[in-house]
Amino acid sequence: WNVSGGSVHQYGDTNNPKITVFKAPGGGASGTIAGAGVLIFDLRNATVDMQFSGTLTFTGLVILIGNPAGHEVKWRHALPITGAILLTGTTPKWETSNTLKVHYSCAAINMAFQIPKLHGNYIVADWWE
Repeated sequence: WNVSGGSVHQYGDTNNPKITVFKAPGGGASGTIAGAGVLIFDLRNATVDMQFSGTLTFTGLVILIGNPAGHEVKWRHALPITGAILLTGTTPKWETSNTLKVHYSCAAINMAFQIPKLHGNYIVADWWE
């Protein structure tokens, strides 16, 4: 999950959303992450925090799976996220050093769930707006 360098690392767009997973053990990365679809940060096996010094711009569903040790995802420059953020697992933590704006969007969440790999592979157990 090394996204170093000054370029933009694009993971899907609204016409072609992707499922992207950043898995522990953790570490640091720079660069800009942009995309659309489902973005998962899996900290279940983290030994250190995931630290990103670049920017994040995303449309869709962002999921952070926490771990018992309390490791976290840290962003230096988190730009607007359009859709939703879901914190799950044990002790999920998300920290930004600037103002994080989440623009809730049913349309963006629906777009994320239209990814063919997700069809028939999830169950909505509860929902509210």
